Amino acid sequence: MASPAFFFCILISLLLHPSHSSLDLSNDSSDGRHGHGHHHHHHHDDYKVNVSLYYEALCPGCEDFIVEDLVKVVYTDLHSIVNLHLVPYGNAQIQTPNKTVICQHGPLECYYNTIEACALDIWPSLKVNFPFIHCVETRLQHKKDKTVWESCCKDFKLNPKLIQNCYNSAHGKQLIMRNAEETGRLSPAHQYVPWVTVNSRPLYLDYTNLTKNICNAYKGHPKPRACKMGTIIPNHNTIKPCLPS
Repeated sequence: MASPAFFFCILISLLLHPSHSSLDLSNDSSDGRHGHGHHHHHHHDDYKVNVSLYYEALCPGCEDFIVEDLVKVVYTDLHSIVNLHLVPYGNAQIQTPNKTVICQHGPLECYYNTIEACALDIWPSLKVNFPFIHCVETRLQHKKDKTVWESCCKDFKLNPKLIQNCYNSAHGKQLIMRNAEETGRLSPAHQYVPWVTVNSRPLYLDYTNLTKNICNAYKGHPKPRACKMGTIIPNHNTIKPCLPS
């Protein structure tokens, strides 16, 4: 059995070089259907586990969850059995009559909720959008300003004009309104963020055991290696959720 340190090194190298990673993180259902001889992967699609994360960009618990937990799903073979859906909005509120969005951690959070919603819309593929969002959330832990996302675009050679245009146009606001609506339709309603659902069922505070929950929900065979070895890096720290203010 390889040592935990070995897996940790693999995880870190994947995080540092996601673009050179040999993993196919494509999130579309055409996974494995391009005649590469991976016929044994076809059954994955029928059993894929739907994982949704409802979050807000500046909640420390959401930052931690994306940077420390979600990463274990995306950068291990778990990604092959998961449809991951990210919904940046969280505990924000819409004030009538002019539909102003008020965010829990102020205007900068509204800014980044929209930036990330734009990125998810522009680059629907997980292998493009997740490294970007992971980068943004990691840097926002240390630096709360509007330049962070552009440095992440540079790192992953993504065109920042696409995000800027989305943010500056009505489209950015539309995306946030759509996320507000989807968050509002949750049943049961979200009580805090990060709010994680697996096949539409909320995990409540068990979101720190995401790998276990995904593996339990997956009915296909064989199970991914990540299920057999348990979580790669055990999560000892509890992540504090942000309650609506």
